[in-house]
Amino acid sequence: MLSPSCLLLSLAAVTAVNASPVQNAARATGSLSTWMAAESPIALQGVLNNIGSTGAWSAGAKAGIVIASPSQNNPDYLYTWTRDSALTFKMIVDTFIATGNTSLESHIEDYVGSQAVLQGVSNPSGTLSTGGLGEPKFNIDETAYTGSWGRPQRDGPALRATALIAYAKYLISNGRTSSVTNIVWPIIRNDLSYVAQYWNQTGYDLWEEVSGSSFFTIAVQHRALVEGSALASSIGSSCSYCDSQAPQLLCFLQNFWTGSYINSNINVNNGRTGKDANSILASIHTFDPSATACDDTTFQPCSAKALANHKQVIDSFRSIYTINSGIAEGTAVAVGRYAEDSYYNGNPWYLNTFAAAEQLYDALYQWNSIGSITVTSVNLAFFQDLDSSIATGTYSSSSATYSTLTSAVKTYADGYMSVAEKYTPSNGSLSEQYSKSDGTPLSAYDLTWSYAAFLTAYARRNSVVPASWAAANPQPKYIIRAGVLLSRAPLLSASPTPFESAFYYYQKRLNERLVLPFTQYFYFKRGTPAYEEWKARRRERAGVAGRDVGNYDAYSQDAWHDEALVGDKEDKPESIVKKLVEEEGKETFPAEEELQDLNKPLNGLRRITEADRKNDTKSLDRALPRTLYLLVKIQKPGMEKGDGYWQFPSAEVEGTEGLREVFTNGEMLVEDNITDCDYFQAAERALESSCGPNVNTWFVANHPVGHYVRTIKPNNPPDSQSQASSSTSSPSSSPANDSQSFTLGTKSFYLKARILAGQADITSNTAGILDYQWLAKDEIEKVVAPMYWKAVKNMLAER
Repeated sequence: MLSPSCLLLSLAAVTAVNASPVQNAARATGSLSTWMAAESPIALQGVLNNIGSTGAWSAGAKAGIVIASPSQNNPDYLYTWTRDSALTFKMIVDTFIATGNTSLESHIEDYVGSQAVLQGVSNPSGTLSTGGLGEPKFNIDETAYTGSWGRPQRDGPALRATALIAYAKYLISNGRTSSVTNIVWPIIRNDLSYVAQYWNQTGYDLWEEVSGSSFFTIAVQHRALVEGSALASSIGSSCSYCDSQAPQLLCFLQNFWTGSYINSNINVNNGRTGKDANSILASIHTFDPSATACDDTTFQPCSAKALANHKQVIDSFRSIYTINSGIAEGTAVAVGRYAEDSYYNGNPWYLNTFAAAEQLYDALYQWNSIGSITVTSVNLAFFQDLDSSIATGTYSSSSATYSTLTSAVKTYADGYMSVAEKYTPSNGSLSEQYSKSDGTPLSAYDLTWSYAAFLTAYARRNSVVPASWAAANPQPKYIIRAGVLLSRAPLLSASPTPFESAFYYYQKRLNERLVLPFTQYFYFKRGTPAYEEWKARRRERAGVAGRDVGNYDAYSQDAWHDEALVGDKEDKPESIVKKLVEEEGKETFPAEEELQDLNKPLNGLRRITEADRKNDTKSLDRALPRTLYLLVKIQKPGMEKGDGYWQFPSAEVEGTEGLREVFTNGEMLVEDNITDCDYFQAAERALESSCGPNVNTWFVANHPVGHYVRTIKPNNPPDSQSQASSSTSSPSSSPANDSQSFTLGTKSFYLKARILAGQADITSNTAGILDYQWLAKDEIEKVVAPMYWKAVKNMLAER
């Protein structure tokens, strides 16, 4: 447990709520503000009742364990879920910090202790070091649940890290850093490590039904890594995998945007539209109140994409629930999980209805902080539901239009809270669902997540917001470059190495020994003309073998050395080439212009060319048996002209470009949907800017064969290879100057290509290229920086 003494819980103002599967009738609505003020203590007590070991409804649960619901049948929710618990305690930590309610801290400390235990419990998903943190639920006595379930679920560790990071920040600000370093940080570090290792693997979504890639999961994982890196720095530690993986998660997150809404689950084939409250929940749980812009990249609640998605998801429920019948667009309705839902026949959920309101309260807070609302073509339909006359543009907080829009959004958000109020029993208890036909509460009663969802929505309505997690701040990142390994293939077979020559010589001699001695009587019958002819020929050769090796006795002491003694040259490269040319000449029909000189002997290509003699490294007619690669000399920024370094052609990926092709989920992207992370023809642009347009090339594949990572150190020229590094960056190695303050370095991904015709021409290049060379692998090592060579050498062919 943490060092501060535990305080007894005393919530005299809280109205007790009795857990009961028997639900009360829907309440009559009155003033929304009055109802919410009355419901708030009920909801908080409902949460505390579900936390062991002192909670009224959590008998048998260990201290700090959150039960999902007291319900033990139809359905049985008397378990603890990592996700539900983390979201609940994130709310508790935020409430504790905002209100100063010290009685909540003992529960937070219990939660810290319980999660340390659960992380070490071996379970069907694995152990602490083999993926066990992805286990979705446990028994309330802190033992593993071993029944069949949708596992793994990869959002839990990220959400738990976020909840504990919020508490860790509080401890640090109150002089209790040692508690963070010794107790809280090790738990957080385990979760961050899991996220960094497994984020790009599929898993079940938060509804535990679909295995694939979940928008909610990726969004909360990205937040956890960003916050985790900052926390590590604040306690004098580091999280290099947070820094390296967070940009990749943010990049992948963009793939869920379809152009009009968020497809909440990709890499699945379930026949759904993808319109899912999953995406609204992601938006509110990655809300950053300090955002200085409505950032589409992180899908902040006020962003154009998040608002467009809000409309699409909400509208998908308007026609499928009886209780939503006749309610026009732009007016709040009951909200479920997704339109195709069949669990309990598919009904609205309290927590999703609260979430729909919370996103709008978050957006209002952000607009007021920014001082304006921007209506774009993406979110225009959302705003037109509230004001049919609205047009695209930016409306400052001093304008009448701003007041009109914010008032309409506030009314719209309150509408969702009113829907929930209408179908909440008179005792204030909140179940998981309410009937799509008449609003009767359904499924698990006193659901912890429902209570927590109400409390966060109510807090946002009152402009009580959590701490910033730096979502809108530029994150340290690497500049992505696309490079090309442009090669000229060998034009001659390679000269044999000394070993190859010796082996050929050995095999040749061995083969000839295997046919000796000659069994003459097997081939020539005595007394036949053939036998007599063979004897005559043998006499002519003085009894030696058919090869011109002089007098030879296969049984003498010198028999093995015969070829060496007479200087046989059949193993020499020139002899091999001559024989190949002769054989080729016999099989090739001569061209018409060559018919006049059929007796002219054929000659192979010269192995030593004029370019070889002059050591002309710009020529493609040199080193014919070798693979040559194009290297270019780049001008160093800020240095005297001519002072440069050698590397393969490359260019920074710009705007909508990527490495070479634009594909997402097997479909070509249209231009409006391309993000900075999608791939398109940057490698080809790099090649043209380096070599000019008159080079005929062929890309071997659309995927890189390797990459090179260069970390920028303080005060180093941004492209200077003298400071190259193949390691990933840490916060201490970030650039010091403002222009590079968020650049960790560059990552160059190299694609393989072949030159088919033409030659490089740098006379009018725009890439700052000073010179070029065509070099073989061993020659490249001599001209490039050592760290660069270390990164690229295994991408190159030896011969």
